[in-house]
Amino acid sequence: MTAGIVGWCAVAINTLSNGEYILSLHGPPGDRPGRLRNFDEVEAMFKWIRENIPKEEVIATFNPALVHLYTGHKTIFPDHPTDNWGEWARPGVRYLVFTPWHREPAFSRPGGTYQIVYQSRNQNLRVVDLDPKRVETVK
Repeated sequence: MTAGIVGWCAVAINTLSNGEYILSLHGPPGDRPGRLRNFDEVEAMFKWIRENIPKEEVIATFNPALVHLYTGHKTIFPDHPTDNWGEWARPGVRYLVFTPWHREPAFSRPGGTYQIVYQSRNQNLRVVDLDPKRVETVK
């Protein structure tokens, strides 16, 4: 009998804690779990890319598979961008996307300027236009 009561108490506590978590998933944004708020921020950046960067533009990113999956853009990995600028710029890369799942290297474009065209609030996600003087601009 005591084992049955203990078992039902465990079930009740588990149900309450899981119910609280499930409610937090659909509550106000500030009450949502941090990993979901972070994912929403990443998703917002990908939406911005889809809506503002023409499909024919090639994007360099440290997570090319993820960026391609969410945006449909052709992507490449910018292997040592400062040292190998000529190599990875050859396919016509104009944008560099910083996602949260990589260790960001120091970046500077040799002999040129660049402009941050999108920056998130909390995770410092960025989309960098490597050729802001080009006639076609971000929408």
